[in-house]
Amino acid sequence: LLLDALWDGGGDGISWNDNRNWLGDALPTAGDDVIIPELVSDPTIVLSSGDYSISSLTSSEALTISGGSLALAEDSQVNAAFSLSGGILTGTGSLLATLSMYWSNGTMLGSGTTVVSPGATLTISSGSYKYLSRDLEIQGTANYTGSYLTFGAVQDAPGTIRTPGDGVFNAIGDGDFGFSWGGAHAIVNEGTFTRSGAETTTVNGGITFSNSGTVDVQAGMLELAGGGEFTQTGSISVASGGEFQRAGGFTNSGTLSGTGTINVGTGSSLINQ
Repeated sequence: LLLDALWDGGGDGISWNDNRNWLGDALPTAGDDVIIPELVSDPTIVLSSGDYSISSLTSSEALTISGGSLALAEDSQVNAAFSLSGGILTGTGSLLATLSMYWSNGTMLGSGTTVVSPGATLTISSGSYKYLSRDLEIQGTANYTGSYLTFGAVQDAPGTIRTPGDGVFNAIGDGDFGFSWGGAHAIVNEGTFTRSGAETTTVNGGITFSNSGTVDVQAGMLELAGGGEFTQTGSISVASGGEFQRAGGFTNSGTLSGTGTINVGTGSSLINQ
């Protein structure tokens, strides 16, 4: 049997790559269930380089991936702040962020799901590219304050952002949703998708947008570019001064409300069913 890889902090106390920080002075390897217990020193552990493939991760301390890669084979969780500021999170296993998550750079890949748990907050910040070819599920709250959130990190590897019933995705500022490589990229809103701030958020035409929850345009513009599939069975509310734009028109099987503008472009139709 392979023993768990247990963090003891006996090296510099923060570097994943320092073998002295692990029990037995051995870095985690494939098949290891990695455990980082709660520590009096309250460190932020940093994975800055190297490629690590492990079975699972359970961390009670903050973890930052700033370089290299971490592949998870089984379901894992971080019960403190989790940051992706570079490098790659990948694998078949899901990662549950139970407290907070910060995504300012780097890539999410693999068939697993990154889950922001109820009560937790994901902040998507900075003007650096953030690549998504993985499922990202917002059960708590996501605040998109940066830019360059880009689907399709590699060819034929779709990315999906899913907001279930109690989840909230807040698009703040002028950050768009683009794609690098094509694929079955999707934003699936079953909860609440809010657009706020004076700028425009554009969902590129290579990304499907499906709304069975609530889209709330409080200010600025939410633009769903033509070419991407749009399914509307939920509610869309547009406040005064706000605008929801879908060039090419769409079929509404839900409800539309508010004193703002719904714009389907010249020569296109809004069909209510």
